[in-house]
Amino acid sequence: MASNGQLVWANQPRAGVHPFDRPRPTWVEDALGPAQIGQALVADNHPPLYFLVLRGWREMLGDEERMTRALSALLSLAALGVFFVAVRESLGATAALWATLLLGLAVPDIALAREARSYSLLLLLLMGAVAAIARLEARGPSLGRAAALGATACAAMLTHYFAAFALGPLALYALFRLGPRSRRQALAAFAAAAAVFLAAWGPYVWQARQVAVENADWLGAVGKTPTAQTLARFATLPARLLLGPIWAQTPGSPWPVMLYALALGIAWRRPGARLWCVLFVGVIASVAAVDVGRDTRQLVVIRYVLPALPGLCALVAAAGGAGRARHVLPALTALLLALHVPAAYPPATAEWRRWARAVDREAAPGEPLVLTFRDRSMPLWFKAANHYGRVPRPLVVLTRQPSALASSRLPQAGSFWLATEADPEALLPGARVERRLERPAQPPTYRMSFLPAASAPTRGR
Repeated sequence: MASNGQLVWANQPRAGVHPFDRPRPTWVEDALGPAQIGQALVADNHPPLYFLVLRGWREMLGDEERMTRALSALLSLAALGVFFVAVRESLGATAALWATLLLGLAVPDIALAREARSYSLLLLLLMGAVAAIARLEARGPSLGRAAALGATACAAMLTHYFAAFALGPLALYALFRLGPRSRRQALAAFAAAAAVFLAAWGPYVWQARQVAVENADWLGAVGKTPTAQTLARFATLPARLLLGPIWAQTPGSPWPVMLYALALGIAWRRPGARLWCVLFVGVIASVAAVDVGRDTRQLVVIRYVLPALPGLCALVAAAGGAGRARHVLPALTALLLALHVPAAYPPATAEWRRWARAVDREAAPGEPLVLTFRDRSMPLWFKAANHYGRVPRPLVVLTRQPSALASSRLPQAGSFWLATEADPEALLPGARVERRLERPAQPPTYRMSFLPAASAPTRGR
């Protein structure tokens, strides 16, 4: 974390207390050079581009939460503009207007545009790559278009590793659909993008391979039929791409599977829609294949298949017939999406910002904050770590009932704050509650201190 802060994991195997020396990627502002930035991001298994852009944004405009979120919102609006250009190139201006409206109203696109994550930038760059391929197909070979394709493809890979799930299908489309010269230019652009990515970030990808396995643990399959669950999620995903929810552990009704057949029918009837069909089906099928092959459940998380959403919106816009009838399906879909827009603004379920401000008000700057991991305060360790990125407040995470060794590593002199739903004195034998933080009440937070050794209660034999 920041140079004046410390985060400690308590009760790790063999060590009792393990220093958390792998900073989150939003702490890149504390890194001074490329090597430090690389190491900071290797620990969290993310490529660097979004975080470097975010660093410059925060340097210029400040690091308040609303300003950090504003970057994603602006990138999402820019992605809509590039998406319009790409659809207009392949399907015409009318379809482009409808498709852009549908994408702008889709619940996942709105929800992710409100978060300080890399997905809006990823969507912008991938739409740039799609626009370059569409122009190579419609207008013929051009070094400028090929350069744009290579630059956006490389930047997308440097934004999120899951860009490969979109770039792979796009490369296959270029291989089989473009003319000879355009095909050579497109494939050369993809090859150059891969070479630059590997040269710039390949060593860090290799270093992060074990971290990637550890970070994917939470996406492990649940239940005895992971393949069946993956197929069920695959069937329901088209509806979730438009209407949400952005997280769904249990698959819903399988009727949206018909949208895949609709997509193939549109692509068969309208050649300009084939690029969007490849993007839509290719992204979802790629992630589903990984889930089946590795017994994971990445289809649960809608952001991992977000690049498929523009493809679906373009296909719906292209589904109409001739004349005024071509507006019926896009208009009805837009009305349905507009009715579901409030779902992109869910009510806050954890007032962790108010809680963190209350702790700041009551706690002295040097008093540590101890968080428990296995109850409703579990998400606080991540959010508090970012909140306290520039505050000299040590953080400790208890992963289970602390051992004597772990307890001995907590401050034995002075006070500290404990956030837990368990009985605080039972959780930390030998410590006493000085007072409780009254508001906000969730999670319960206590000012604690250890009793002197002579007065500490002894355990029975």
